[in-house]
Amino acid sequence: MTSNARIWTWWLVALVCLCAPARSAAPSEDAALEQGSVLYRLGDFDGARATWREAYTAATSAAERARLAYNLGNAAYRHEAPLEAVAWYTQCLQHAPRHDAARKNLALARAEAGLPPSDVGSLGGALVRAVGVFTAAEATWVALLSVVLFAAALVFEALRGGAGARLVVVLGALALLVAFGPLLVRAARPVGERAVIIVDKDLAGLSEPRSEAKRLGTLAPGAVVSITDRYLDWIRVRGEEGEFWVPDEALFALR
Repeated sequence: MTSNARIWTWWLVALVCLCAPARSAAPSEDAALEQGSVLYRLGDFDGARATWREAYTAATSAAERARLAYNLGNAAYRHEAPLEAVAWYTQCLQHAPRHDAARKNLALARAEAGLPPSDVGSLGGALVRAVGVFTAAEATWVALLSVVLFAAALVFEALRGGAGARLVVVLGALALLVAFGPLLVRAARPVGERAVIIVDKDLAGLSEPRSEAKRLGTLAPGAVVSITDRYLDWIRVRGEEGEFWVPDEALFALR
């Protein structure tokens, strides 16, 4: 080995040694989950919430955010903050619509907070929930697959003809309508950031971003609203009753 090669080799070894501690010092998402779990088991719910909140902010995958949001919901519930638990379980279901434990715990937290069940039992609500179990990516792929299958049915009918081929096209068209259901439900939802009302009583919706403004309506605890504007410590939201200004401390943003 030449002297130049030795010099470069030693430089590379030194660089690796310098960088290794920096990489190992940064806690991984799994380490944050475990650290929060230890604090949770010790009864330090504030510490667990702080650890998991920081990890949630840094998390990039939907699966990891769902796990952390579910844990944060449990910690909030044990900390006797059922409305915050409602918000975190709702957050979890944003990332993982088929998270059964989060859905059951959401019902428990709503009952603890004195809120009515989110599942009213109507047929329309049942259909919306059925198609709402798909994530945005899954809904898109289901729709695209249905288009491909319908196109194949049209080609089959053009090549073969006959009553059987026409039946295949009709069934393909019906399947196409059903397959676009999850995508249409997501498209019908309000665009933009959403939030959960986390005050424990009806919240006054004001006409302007100031406490002395005219009261236009009320927002119920646990209601999910869309954020349409911000001004200092005030948020303009759209709910079932219309658009109002409310203080931002009354909201829990869903991200």
